[in-house]
Amino acid sequence: MIRNFIYVQDGFLSETECDEVINFFKKLPLQYYEQGSYNGIFLNDDSPYLRDRKLSFLKGRFQSALNKYVQDYPELNYVEPFSLKEIRFKHWKKNKFFDFWHSEHSSRFSNRILNFMIYLSTHDCGTEFLDKSVIKSEKGRLAMFPSYFTHTHRGMPCPEKKDRYMFGGYFNFDKLN
Repeated sequence: MIRNFIYVQDGFLSETECDEVINFFKKLPLQYYEQGSYNGIFLNDDSPYLRDRKLSFLKGRFQSALNKYVQDYPELNYVEPFSLKEIRFKHWKKNKFFDFWHSEHSSRFSNRILNFMIYLSTHDCGTEFLDKSVIKSEKGRLAMFPSYFTHTHRGMPCPEKKDRYMFGGYFNFDKLN
């Protein structure tokens, strides 16, 4: 059996929760990230934004998603300890998208083991993998997969030319040798 190690969960966030996340972060000063052409804000597990009562519905959701992933792919029980270390709220203005092939693991980010995306808006596009598979952007959908070269991917242009919103993040090894 060949498994692709891509986990997709529809309804990870409700449409109302997605709207609440977007509205919350739209009020904050977002930094422009040239690599990827998006405006965003970096969050970690200590972030005051994630502790805000308006986002309290997120509490425990990321760990719950990881638990489901490990249930589907128990091989992760045999790797060194890792946990959620990086979360980013991302906003692409119309006609912008992460247009180059990449993986999340590199010499600069050698501690990344899994990455996730939560689509906060729906578009007739998504995330494309080198093998031509596509995860469509649907509001509230979670996608999680390994950070390695085996899952090289890129964003797709939005034919509707609408702004896009997403949470992205990384589960990292807790300690590097």
